[in-house]
Amino acid sequence: MARSYAALYHRIWADPTWRALDVDAQHLYLLLISQDNLNLAGVLPLQVRKWSKCVHGWDEMVVADALHRLRGDHFVVVDDDTEEVLVRTFVRNSGAYKTPGMLTSILKFAESVQSFGLRRVLAVELGKLEPLEGKTAAKGSAAIEVTRSILDPSSGPTKPGGEPIPDGIGDGIGDAFVGTHRGCLPQNPSDGIADTSITSTGTGTGPLVSLADYREGKSTPPPDEPPLCAKHEGWDRDAIPGCRACQRLRENWEMARAEAAKPNPLPPLCGECDNRWIETERGMARCPNCNPAAERSA
Repeated sequence: MARSYAALYHRIWADPTWRALDVDAQHLYLLLISQDNLNLAGVLPLQVRKWSKCVHGWDEMVVADALHRLRGDHFVVVDDDTEEVLVRTFVRNSGAYKTPGMLTSILKFAESVQSFGLRRVLAVELGKLEPLEGKTAAKGSAAIEVTRSILDPSSGPTKPGGEPIPDGIGDGIGDAFVGTHRGCLPQNPSDGIADTSITSTGTGTGPLVSLADYREGKSTPPPDEPPLCAKHEGWDRDAIPGCRACQRLRENWEMARAEAAKPNPLPPLCGECDNRWIETERGMARCPNCNPAAERSA
């Protein structure tokens, strides 16, 4: 069922991080949570041009600049490669997950996300949900943990109260959005944001890499074998019975291998910009030297 309205909690106006945003960034936030194509997992397509037509006086540069501020202040997660935007706490704030049928839809939408970065953030966020109640609570909680292991094989178990172990992402704003500039990875490791990408080993541990890193030649491709779910980690693959989590992990691994094998569609970084973005008098803009999208938005 499509949403007919967007909920905004009044507590957000007491949050200093939210109040420090300018009007364009706040307006864009309200626009994002009220889009009709925002799915139940809090994900929608990146449509800067469309959003720029929603407000008088806006253009693509204004929207890109506002989106950059939301990312920098940990309000949204954006993957430029897959063109997906995540409203980090949408699932928690909507409360829809407390209804069994809605929870099933939320988990399906979460598993359909293409971005490895967004998938890992979603795994963390699903671990923060309040404990379910009622007759189907145990079944629902088990389904959440299965989806978390599918989204991020390295996600740990959930402790009582819904906080994941470990909690890789801080709640920078009063349950609004979280994110990083350039989409998946924080520019500064001290930002306190989890490295939102897939693991580089088949065991669900070890250094993390992103699809963007494959394209830039900064890291090695995915492992030679697909990872296993937390339940079957270390098992002989031939001895594992039919496991949905392992199957989905294998599908994601195959997708990563296929993507890593593709030729890099982007030119090399020019070395004079910040991951294909530059700062101008009007805010952040695509680098004309190494960002092909700069020509389309000029």
